[in-house]
Amino acid sequence: MKNKNFIDSLKNAAKGVKNTGLTEKNFQRQLLIVALLFISVIVLRVTGTELALIILTTGFVLSAELFNTAIEKWVDLIRPEYHTLAGHIKDVAAGAVLLASITAVLVGLIVFIPRILLLI
Repeated sequence: MKNKNFIDSLKNAAKGVKNTGLTEKNFQRQLLIVALLFISVIVLRVTGTELALIILTTGFVLSAELFNTAIEKWVDLIRPEYHTLAGHIKDVAAGAVLLASITAVLVGLIVFIPRILLLI
């Protein structure tokens, strides 16, 4: 069904994020990590540039997880029984989340380790 206007598009997009947040354990875990991350941002007083990098990588990970969830649900819809290719498609989508997460961890280490070392 096509959206009638931009506001409807935004509502549907928000509904997709909300439904994923309510139903997908991995997304819920990632949201918890994001909350803890932003508490760390406040406590450790990161710079504006560092904050921008953290926001970008966080958005990258959450977006990758949303795409992964959509791909997994779509594959399950069109191929409910097991098939090697369907499994490969899901693995590739999960791999994208893994790479995004590794990138985010590396950015986090670069930003936070120097600040934590100063506290020791």
